[in-house]
Amino acid sequence: MTANLVDTFTTTPLDLAANDTLAVAAVGSIVTSDVAITWELGDAAIAPAGVVIANDGYIASTGDRAIESHGSLNGAQAIWLTNTGIITSADDTFKIGNTLTGGTVLIDNYGTMESTDGGQVFDFNDVEAALSIVINNYEGGLIRATDADAMRPGSGAVVNNHGHIISESDNDGIDFQDDAGGVVNNGATGIIEGGKHGITGDEAVTVFNDVGGTIIGHDGSAVNIDNTSGTVVITNYGTMEGRSAETGDSDGDAIDTDGLLALDNYGSIMGLGHEGYHDGDPNLSEGIATGGGTINNFAGGEIYGYGRAIQVDDSANGAALSATTIYNEGTIEGGGHDPEGVNPEDVAPFSPAGNEAINLVGDWADVITNSGIIIGGVMMDGGADTLTNSGTMSALRGSAVDMGAGDDQINLVTGSIVNGLIDGGADEDTIALGGTTTGELFDVANVETLMVEGGSWTLRATQTYSNGIAIAASATLTVGDGVTLGGDVEVDGLFVIENSGIALIGQAISGTGAVEIAGGSTTLQAANTYAGGTLLAGGTLVLAAASAAGSGDITFGDGAQMLVIGEEALNPVALSNATASFGNEIVDFGAGDSIDLADLAFAAGASADYDAATGLLTVSSYGVSYQLMLVDPEATAFSVESDGAGGTSIVFKNVGVTIDGNGEDNIVNASDTVFGQPLPTSADDTISGKGGDDRLAGLAGNDDIRGGKGDDRIDGGTGNDLIDGGQGRNKVKGGDGADAFLFDTALGDGKHAAANSTFSFTKIIDFTHGEDLVLLDQSIFSGLSLGPLSESEFARGKKAKDADDHILYQKSKGAVWFDADGKGGDDAVLFAKVAKGTDMHAGDFLVV
Repeated sequence: MTANLVDTFTTTPLDLAANDTLAVAAVGSIVTSDVAITWELGDAAIAPAGVVIANDGYIASTGDRAIESHGSLNGAQAIWLTNTGIITSADDTFKIGNTLTGGTVLIDNYGTMESTDGGQVFDFNDVEAALSIVINNYEGGLIRATDADAMRPGSGAVVNNHGHIISESDNDGIDFQDDAGGVVNNGATGIIEGGKHGITGDEAVTVFNDVGGTIIGHDGSAVNIDNTSGTVVITNYGTMEGRSAETGDSDGDAIDTDGLLALDNYGSIMGLGHEGYHDGDPNLSEGIATGGGTINNFAGGEIYGYGRAIQVDDSANGAALSATTIYNEGTIEGGGHDPEGVNPEDVAPFSPAGNEAINLVGDWADVITNSGIIIGGVMMDGGADTLTNSGTMSALRGSAVDMGAGDDQINLVTGSIVNGLIDGGADEDTIALGGTTTGELFDVANVETLMVEGGSWTLRATQTYSNGIAIAASATLTVGDGVTLGGDVEVDGLFVIENSGIALIGQAISGTGAVEIAGGSTTLQAANTYAGGTLLAGGTLVLAAASAAGSGDITFGDGAQMLVIGEEALNPVALSNATASFGNEIVDFGAGDSIDLADLAFAAGASADYDAATGLLTVSSYGVSYQLMLVDPEATAFSVESDGAGGTSIVFKNVGVTIDGNGEDNIVNASDTVFGQPLPTSADDTISGKGGDDRLAGLAGNDDIRGGKGDDRIDGGTGNDLIDGGQGRNKVKGGDGADAFLFDTALGDGKHAAANSTFSFTKIIDFTHGEDLVLLDQSIFSGLSLGPLSESEFARGKKAKDADDHILYQKSKGAVWFDADGKGGDDAVLFAKVAKGTDMHAGDFLVV
């Protein structure tokens, strides 16, 4: 062992072997044009520590290497170099040209180590079998190569950098070449930069970049590994950048591995530019380009690509080498910039449009889980892929999500946002909506199944699911305003139809859950089997088929709603029937609500009678009756009116006053009434004259006015009134509206028709054909069949022409007669008159 000390200037090279030591003092220097220090490997050594070099001064070779190994290996060798001064060379600064089997290399650099003319600072590429290679570049340390890679650390080498490692020109900061197992730890003050790549090699390595650490490839990648086997492992808390020098072949990918990658990112990974061609194909800058593996981008992490954020393929746009799992809590953003510096016709095939954020190539079962932000389209290609989103995904120039071929699964969580189209691609795809709060789903195409598993979801765009929609018991699905939903629905939770216009729901609805109508006009067109009931919370519900509302109750919500029951949804019944002709019970019918029986033609005299004991509401019009079952209506008095389209609408009766006559000649009108009783109102009044020659007048409203005995004068006023002149010679006027004139008192003897003062006769001043009706009580007009008067029972003229003619109308005089036996021996009885020339038909009469 020889201990060497240099404390002055010298030009004499030194040979070190075995366990020799060299100390170069701060005032010492070795300057030569030859190799400054030769490490002889032929002498046996005790390793470690082996040769120990401590430089506090200046070591330089102006024409060769500063330190170089020499000779054949004689046993395990070791070297420990500590530099606080300057070591510089024209060629390699430190070259080991041996496998160094069983040896160790330790470099501690605090100063400057530099190659100035075509060499590496460390060239340990031949070191294939050392026990340990550790290169420590401490804070303030500089390792720089002017025209070559800064270092080639050797097989299994560990590089710990807290200083600055840099290569200039078109070279790399750290190049592991074909050596596997390398490790780079870049500390908080560490900078690694290459004129081309920051770190590169042909085999899998491990890279750790701490908070504050920076790795840059100025015309390439921060990390570029051409591995065909193994997995590149990268953990990043700092900054990793791939830049473009805008040369003819410039591809700024931040991380580029030909093989598999395992990445945990908490920092910034950015591909910042591209230019020209590589091997004939246009370059495209990506944040990450890899052959497959796992990419975790944790909270605060950012992955950006000037062209695309993440590309997974075989390095030639072919199928990836394995399935890929991407987990994102941070931001993944694709800039979406097309290739630059290339021929225009070459742009489109390599454009990132539609997959600016992530492009996964191949038929693998890939998995993407996003709770952060993804900007740019996601393309998952073939295979049974799974995408789960609880964050935000936004399209740039195409779809937000394109699942490609394969039976894919898309899981969306309440609160998540997808701005842009979700395209399921080919094969059988499923969207599952989950969570516990609220969510919205917009544009969807080529997805066959929708499963709503949790939360309250609203569809904001028209969608079709050929395999149907399933809504779980804990979930709500709302079809938003203006949206059409295609596909059968199985609802065990709540299915809400929300619209301000007209919605036609033609698909089948099944399940144990409920349907809610929340505005507009909604028509259920299919025979449905859902059992949880229907809530009419707003707007109009039209039932256009039997069982359209399933088997549960129909409940009216607060406000004014309308239920329209179409022709196919119910059947008429005889008045003696005790069973409802409509299968659903109607609950909480309230003020402002209405039930429209579209198939029940409205006619004067239509009525609605409610039996509170049974809940049956019987609605009759023009001889046809329907029965509905009402539960807990707000009131028990109902009225019927025209729905404006030929049908009959049921509403609560606008109950007015009841005025009963006292047997005298009563006057009831807007200013007079029976003593002690109220004046008539504009509501639905009931006025009864009883005895005497009364003068009775209703106002607005659907009034019931009955003259009783005596020669009465009645004016119904505005509204659909029921007017009964009663016994005597009466003169009545219906006024505006569809009025019914009831004849339910005994008729006189036909032989005394002109003279008998007690004969029941009513003159109708303003009868209107097609609007008003004459109601004939069957007990008085015996022989007539209930319902609309048949044509065979009606004849024109004063005399019956056959035995079936019972109601006779003499148009020239406006006289209406009843002939009980038709063309028999009994005289016809005059019981009513209308204005001369009034057009009357059998349809103007109804037998009740």
